[in-house]
Amino acid sequence: MNLRSIIAILVMAGGISPLGYADPQLMNCRGMVDTAMRLACYDDLVDARYSADHAADSTQKQAQTQSEGAQVQSAEAHFGKPVVRQDEREEIAARVVDLDKTAYNKLLVTLDNKQVWQQLDSSRLRLAVDDVVTIRASSLRSFQLRKASGGKSIRVKRIR
Repeated sequence: MNLRSIIAILVMAGGISPLGYADPQLMNCRGMVDTAMRLACYDDLVDARYSADHAADSTQKQAQTQSEGAQVQSAEAHFGKPVVRQDEREEIAARVVDLDKTAYNKLLVTLDNKQVWQQLDSSRLRLAVDDVVTIRASSLRSFQLRKASGGKSIRVKRIR
């Protein structure tokens, strides 16, 4: 099917106008000989359409801009301060109920609170079932697991 057939079908179906956008005001602007007057006519036409289309949107945008401005001011006021959340703990203590190893010989530690933690680093830590361990939040949202009795720690992530 060629381009002319497609255009003819669209014109007959009412999908497009045969003259493109055959708006009478637009065609009046197009017919002007003086380029400055033609440009002014196009500008007036666009301004009129833009103001009609976006009158309702402008009030919504103003409200949104004001709320975003308040959020930015609030964010700037707290920039650089440490984020402290009320519901987050820095450390938990639990008893080991199951130990397993991954395919890469990393520890899988199941705790009595049903959490499962997987070792990330290659350090060695001797753990046994019924050991009490502490998991502490570390930098960059990472966690360290160590025996409650002290000693070495391993980097872990929670998988369940």
